[in-house]
Amino acid sequence: MENTKHSIQEYNKTRYPILFFVMIGVLASGIGYSWSIIQPYVMEYFSIDSATASWAYSLNFGIFVVGSIIGGKLQQKYTPRTVVYIGVAVIVAGLFLTALIPPTSFWLMIVTFSVMTGIGGGITYNTRIAVMQRWFPEKKGFATGAVLCALGLSGFVMSPICSYFLGNYGFKINFLVCGCMSAVLGVISAFFTKNPPKEFIEEFVIVRTASGQEKKQYTTGEMLRTKEYYIIAASMLFAVPAYMLINPIFGLLGLERGVAQSQIMATVMIASVLHAMGRLVAPMVSDKLGRKKTLIILYIANIAAVLGMIVARGGLYLVLFPVIAFIYGGFMGTYPVVSTDYFGTKHSGINYAVVMIGFGLACVLCPFLSKAVQATGIGTALSFAIAAGACIIGIILVLILKKND
Repeated sequence: MENTKHSIQEYNKTRYPILFFVMIGVLASGIGYSWSIIQPYVMEYFSIDSATASWAYSLNFGIFVVGSIIGGKLQQKYTPRTVVYIGVAVIVAGLFLTALIPPTSFWLMIVTFSVMTGIGGGITYNTRIAVMQRWFPEKKGFATGAVLCALGLSGFVMSPICSYFLGNYGFKINFLVCGCMSAVLGVISAFFTKNPPKEFIEEFVIVRTASGQEKKQYTTGEMLRTKEYYIIAASMLFAVPAYMLINPIFGLLGLERGVAQSQIMATVMIASVLHAMGRLVAPMVSDKLGRKKTLIILYIANIAAVLGMIVARGGLYLVLFPVIAFIYGGFMGTYPVVSTDYFGTKHSGINYAVVMIGFGLACVLCPFLSKAVQATGIGTALSFAIAAGACIIGIILVLILKKND
């Protein structure tokens, strides 16, 4: 026991600085979380409507899952540092190419922004989460939450930057600036990203059950043959719609509901901070309260908040959006730990990427849902009601999930 404590103290000198630089690397990754600021400029630049512009945002998050799977595969052949370099290169190329798109070719933004930055973001996201869970096997919730907190804070960092450059210099310069930031911070972060040494893994990473037996480390093929995988992936699908439906239209809908543009900008920044806090707080709480209980609490809070959005105006509207952002952050921070709890750390990179298929499906389906409900005449009210119903299904799925925490 004393030797274990001594080893942890020695490795703390390494793992906390690595965590810090990994967090630095994701601070420029929040352009998607600033989309409510960006979308009106996309609509103006390409002369398209809101529903069409939302496709770039939603597909970016959906393709992100493909990037995560690619990242998981790359980790089996290359070092984490190399994989992060690859992901950063794809992100930067996508942002630079987006800046070169002519106003008549919105479809190219689907290729450069949605596909390229989505894949690059997924590669780096998957790798960073997997590496930090290996460095903090006894604090998986903390390590995952810390990285994802930085990702959430990137929205806080990028929103005012995007607002300034879009408002003063336009669409092209904004994406060039974002590309430069991603390049600098991404390269710095990648240099410090590495797996723990073999002796650390042997001493700490093998997770044991109460009986003292080594916990099974599932391969992806083995995971896909369990019912738990399908329950977890499906529940993640139903957790996402509330945030994905409101985030792209928050600014435009806010103006319709009597909110000033300055208030919208301030609220987006507040929501980014709460989104980050959710990614940090929820997994840490789940370390003590349990994953299932934490997820159920998040679902119940999401139902209340999204139903409130049906009638919210003015101040209430401004309050509920940050609440939904916090809850969404909580979901995104907790599910990586749930995946690791059930399927082990050894193949966590590729396994969580496959779990995220549920997330990706939700991102792709939400634009269809949004467009379909607009045709009914009920509009956003129906969207929010459907999102609340999805949360109820999510609660049922979590309840039937076999306890493993």
